[in-house]
Amino acid sequence: MTAIFDTGQHRQVTRERKADGSEAYFEGDYVALINADGNVSGVFGVQHDVTERIQAERQLRGSLKEKEALLSEIHHRVKNNLAVVSSLLNLQRYREISDTAKRELGDSVARVDAMARVHEMLYESDDFLSLRSGEIVQRLFNHLVTIFAPDKHIDVSVVDEGSTLEVGQAIPFALITNEVLTNSFKHAFNDRDDGRIDVEIGGDNGTRFVLSFPRR
Repeated sequence: MTAIFDTGQHRQVTRERKADGSEAYFEGDYVALINADGNVSGVFGVQHDVTERIQAERQLRGSLKEKEALLSEIHHRVKNNLAVVSSLLNLQRYREISDTAKRELGDSVARVDAMARVHEMLYESDDFLSLRSGEIVQRLFNHLVTIFAPDKHIDVSVVDEGSTLEVGQAIPFALITNEVLTNSFKHAFNDRDDGRIDVEIGGDNGTRFVLSFPRR
């Protein structure tokens, strides 16, 4: 009533009980009636039964929560399965005698881990539709530096315009970034114990992404 008197109108949804004891919801629109003296002389309102709408919204929210839980579990299982594949490739790498074979298997492990990082981010995220490209680069760098340069002091600087990637774009983006970072560790720091990799990410209306490593 206070809202009606203060603003002249009000809308609200109330939960009621019907005569048979069943639950019902009503949406009411109310307006204040003003007399010739400018004073409130009464209130006029119309109520609509919105029980079906409220129940449908509840079902949708419940269904959405179930699907979110299912998607989260799927990403978690995919991540775990990729971790198993990575471990198997590592076991094979340790058994190899050829240095070339070891390097190739190591590169394959890094690629599998790159995909696992994306699914890990999706599992942790509240939004299953998009991921921040800058965070993907940072996570990949943190992982790869422990593999290719554990004893060196290499930092990364990520300049990101706030670009986001759809799920279908995130895996290819991670694989491409993995290749560039891996090559940087392999060839740019052979005779150096420290350094920095600068990464710049941009996009045109979210349709194009540019990943560059400026030379220093």
